[in-house]
Amino acid sequence: MLKHSNNTYSFAFIHLNNLKHNLKLIRSRMARKTKILIPVKSNAYGCGIIPVSKYLEKTDIDYLGVAFPFEGILLRKNGIKKPVLIFSEIIYEDDYEECIRYRLTPTVFTGTSLMKFDRIGRKSNKKIKVHINIDTGMGRSGVPFNEGFSIIDLAVSMKHIEVEGIYTHLSSADENNKRFTLSQLNRFQEVVCYIEEKNIKVPLIHVLNSAGIINYPEYSYSMVRPGIMFYGYFPDNNIRKGVKIKPCIDFRSKIIFTKTVKKETPVSYGHTYYSQKKEVIATVGTGYGDGMNRLLSNRGAVLYKDRKCVIRGRVCMDQFMIDISPVKNFKTGDLVTIFGSDRTKSIRLEEVASSIGTIPYEVLCLLGERVQRIYLS
Repeated sequence: MLKHSNNTYSFAFIHLNNLKHNLKLIRSRMARKTKILIPVKSNAYGCGIIPVSKYLEKTDIDYLGVAFPFEGILLRKNGIKKPVLIFSEIIYEDDYEECIRYRLTPTVFTGTSLMKFDRIGRKSNKKIKVHINIDTGMGRSGVPFNEGFSIIDLAVSMKHIEVEGIYTHLSSADENNKRFTLSQLNRFQEVVCYIEEKNIKVPLIHVLNSAGIINYPEYSYSMVRPGIMFYGYFPDNNIRKGVKIKPCIDFRSKIIFTKTVKKETPVSYGHTYYSQKKEVIATVGTGYGDGMNRLLSNRGAVLYKDRKCVIRGRVCMDQFMIDISPVKNFKTGDLVTIFGSDRTKSIRLEEVASSIGTIPYEVLCLLGERVQRIYLS
């Protein structure tokens, strides 16, 4: 991992108090006994997996979630003690043993994985806790719904397996048409009824992601998994519903060069922009190598001294250019805000994502190693 000196050019200012606010808001929408799992996969949505997890270690959340075993192992090696759920099924043989060694809770959705963990449990004479992912319609991974009952029966029959959790993932909870989401929820409820009828004790039953928490809070069961919502963003602009979460990141970069250009001066690769008049062009020290999407070329804007300054020309790997003609008293070394708040104005991450046809998750996760994370409390 890249080590930063003090002389970096791009910064993600991460507001821990906003994370605290969001966590409190999520709790307020849930029943008191409902547990909370916070996903910290993909470098905690770009916010920094270790610092965010260390912050969460001091809170009353119940679980952390990661995509792959190596992310969970990284948490343990950095002193994180909270339970960690791995969302993906394991494919590497040595990861089965590593999961147990590092006290990680695996997700299973095949009989093969169950048998491997049962064998490890028998060898160590202890029960291995697992969660079973039922695919009720996401179509990505998990036990196909019609095979879910038999996998549950198999797991329960194994002497060294403890089914700690059963869950599913909603594919369309952020959409206005509720038909498919309700069909997923109804399928999952069939599974819940099945384990109840067979008197199978499963402590953690979970289905709601961020969109689900906003639109279907009545299905919170015993645990919820707020991801993007915890970090202060909405999965979709249409589901804000007065939910007052606070964005956690201000993404900023420094001006590294300024110049005044005459009318019809080309700017950046391919000369896709020619100045319309005499303009002051500033070069900013971040590019697509840092998470500044190239699709923002000639269409995005940044905030500089409370003014919106438009992007001119193509975004490069390490820099992009902006028109700072409306700004007085500019200088090299000043910070511009790519998304987040600056003085009295802000650029919402959701707006940036929408303008380039993507989602807030992607913009956050693409923040690169050269972007220095600074944690503010």
